[in-house]
Amino acid sequence: ARGLDLLGIGREQAGPHDELTCAEQVAFNPTVAASTASS
Repeated sequence: ARGLDLLGIGREQAGPHDELTCAEQVAFNPTVAASTASS
């Protein structure tokens, strides 16, 4: 869900917690996107 959320695809599928946590972190720190996608 997080990996898809990075692409803006899994936002509807991901829960509010994942959306806020992942989306906000990526917005402020793009590096987190790579780390989250790898995990």
